[in-house]
Amino acid sequence: MTKKQINIAVQELKSKLLELFGEGIELRVLGSAARGDYRRHSDIDVLVLLPVRVNNTIEEKVFDAAYDIELKCGVIFAIVVYAKEFWASDLAASMPLYQNIQREGVSI
Repeated sequence: MTKKQINIAVQELKSKLLELFGEGIELRVLGSAARGDYRRHSDIDVLVLLPVRVNNTIEEKVFDAAYDIELKCGVIFAIVVYAKEFWASDLAASMPLYQNIQREGVSI
């Protein structure tokens, strides 16, 4: 995987999610892709924040969109999906995942 592949794949994911959910989405890349220490077979860790309540159906829409891009770009996404409302809560802020993303996540 190259930096160019990461950038293209993440931008395509963002475009597709904007089509599906509108302007209120946020994406943050984290992990090795954000730090720049990814390897050839690393995945791209992405936090997806949506302006809607997240349930299994919503998650499946996100994962389906990502799958098409994975095939096209030759990458693998590891996606976590949350509602923006939840992500802004004290409960979310208490999670180690939240703290890690706040520390190293890169907004797209």
